[in-house]
Amino acid sequence: MFLNLHGKYQHTEPIDDKIRSVAKEVFTMADKDGDHKLHTPELYHFAEKVDPLVESQDVQIIKTYLDINGDMNLSCEEFVPFVELILKNKVAREESLSSITPEVQALFDQHELSGDRQLDFDELHSLVVTVDDTITEDVLQELMDSFDTNYNDKLSLKEFSHLYQLIIERKNKRENKA
Repeated sequence: MFLNLHGKYQHTEPIDDKIRSVAKEVFTMADKDGDHKLHTPELYHFAEKVDPLVESQDVQIIKTYLDINGDMNLSCEEFVPFVELILKNKVAREESLSSITPEVQALFDQHELSGDRQLDFDELHSLVVTVDDTITEDVLQELMDSFDTNYNDKLSLKEFSHLYQLIIERKNKRENKA
């Protein structure tokens, strides 16, 4: 795979005929309005069936990346690599989440109150002060900004786990100096 001159994804590796056939069948089922294009809601609905933890911004990013003709929808041919990327995204998330400790998961779940599976600043702040009350709001905002990899002003569990690890390391270093 590579990006073409327009910065769009082009699949250069051959896709197995069976995968292509299944993807085309799925495309037909996912195309609820029958216009031979998949719009963002149709793509998200499909992606959510494959991976219930998929985030809407992931679907949007992948769609934009694969939309070679720029019509803001995916044709059947553009959809085939979409299926592949959604599956790879799911596997990668499962692998990264498997390294998250039960303690981190429990803290995240306890403080994530909005139900969107992400921590906003207020939720993060209420969590962090229970772990390290020396972190100021300004420092916490800077940390949040640096760990917010998709720039949505919220932290996913994965993003939070990396931030939490840094906070614990910082706290341990400070305590060891004392």
